[in-house]
Amino acid sequence: MISIPFLYPVHDAPHDFQRYTEHGIRRELFEAGFRVLDLRPNLTSIESGGLMMTLALGAAALQCLRKARIQIVFVPFLLAPIPVINVGCWLLSRVVPSWAAITAGYEISATPHE
Repeated sequence: MISIPFLYPVHDAPHDFQRYTEHGIRRELFEAGFRVLDLRPNLTSIESGGLMMTLALGAAALQCLRKARIQIVFVPFLLAPIPVINVGCWLLSRVVPSWAAITAGYEISATPHE
């Protein structure tokens, strides 16, 4: 079992070097001697878009707090939409078809080649 982030901000800097697409994951596992049994997205495209928006808002609020100047007044306005976006995107993703080109990562089951 493998879980791989795909659409996400840089983390573990300066050691965040690459992201894997579905095709890259399949190739890498094949070359490493594995056969993919199941590969599916962690989140739908709508949920992934909501994730990116909430991460951007949260990071902006954090930057305002770190600056500790007049920008601090924006913090409540940046944080308030986050739960609405999370719930809204979750609900919307239940009725809108997902676009396979956008996800926040993959869950993979693989077994060694026989």
